[in-house]
Amino acid sequence: MSTRSEIIIPLADGKWAHVYCHSDGQPYWMMPSLMAQSPEAILEAGDISRITKYKIVPLRNPRPYKVTDSAESVCGWDIEHT
Repeated sequence: MSTRSEIIIPLADGKWAHVYCHSDGQPYWMMPSLMAQSPEAILEAGDISRITKYKIVPLRNPRPYKVTDSAESVCGWDIEHT
């Protein structure tokens, strides 16, 4: 079973980017993985299957990240990936 998560990255214009991550979203795994990747690489990947210290694995048909005015979570947004 996957632990889904949402990666929220501040953008230069004051808005927030939201990236869906399908697997391995537990903080003890996710935080070291995020620290090893650049925000630009995460945003470029779009929807992510999983992220490690060494690589970002995008979903088969990744969607681009969502941009909002708030850092509030947008999880639950029409996710139909398998």
